[in-house]
Amino acid sequence: LVGHNTFNKFKQGRFQLLDYFINRFSRIYIVLIPALIIGGIVDYVGIHYFNADGFYKAGSTYSASFNYDISERYTKINFLGNILMLQNHAGFSTFGSNSPLWSLAYEWFYYMLFPFMLYCFYASSLLKKGLAVGVSAILFLFMPVEMQKYYLIWLLGVFIPYINKAIVAQIPLIIYGLLVCFMFIMKENFFRLSDNLFFVDMILGIAISLFIAKIITAETSKPKNFYYINEILAGFSYSVYVLHMPLIVFLTNLITLSNIPLMNIQPTLQSSFILVCVLILCLYICFLFAYFTEQKTAVLKEYLLSYMTTPLSIFKVKS
Repeated sequence: LVGHNTFNKFKQGRFQLLDYFINRFSRIYIVLIPALIIGGIVDYVGIHYFNADGFYKAGSTYSASFNYDISERYTKINFLGNILMLQNHAGFSTFGSNSPLWSLAYEWFYYMLFPFMLYCFYASSLLKKGLAVGVSAILFLFMPVEMQKYYLIWLLGVFIPYINKAIVAQIPLIIYGLLVCFMFIMKENFFRLSDNLFFVDMILGIAISLFIAKIITAETSKPKNFYYINEILAGFSYSVYVLHMPLIVFLTNLITLSNIPLMNIQPTLQSSFILVCVLILCLYICFLFAYFTEQKTAVLKEYLLSYMTTPLSIFKVKS
């Protein structure tokens, strides 16, 4: 969605680095900063007033999602580090209970690196190409080793539209779907702790790329309300990503304090019903949150485009 569109603009000579940066900055930070603040408040209240059975202190005892002490990661330096996308670098970690934010830093650095790598080939002068090579090298070397490797998987998505449609069309969609499911099962059950996890993820990435390429080429009729429902769900998906974990941890602890244990229990009708209610409430909160943040992305973007000037505009690619 981002990489391929950027690649096309380079080839057509329409790419503007300033516009690109403002688009990425607006999309990510209008949601991230409020989410970190709200998540921090929720964690603070949870740690000090709703710490059922000490979950915020020893979450790993209850959940595989927390192999760390949540309260230890609830620090000002981690809050700042998450704003600067440093949560995967030495001395930093994800803030509080918001462990999913590790992947946002990957996304941000890939967004920043990709256009400069393209400038190495499409810049209009040798000087600009040299400058682009230097910036690309600095960004790449600044990334942790694991982040550097997974950039190759991110690039798979950029080139999905270039997969040979004739070859993809010969295999039924169900086969690609089963391949993706098979790789997920293999990864989770046999390779989770493997030293070769990157190669497993690469194969999984290729399988998903083929699956998406097949969907793109498939000519199927869509239900009447398909696009409307899809637009609603997409309109707050990022908000769900950055806010769901602190909410679920807090709500789970809150319910546990009311003598309804939700940790390490077998599924029952009651616990399953509570689970569904927690998820629905979490999604509704994220939906409201998105109304004031994610859905105002275009407003922030237009404001920044109107008032921000920078030397980065010299990187305009000439057609």
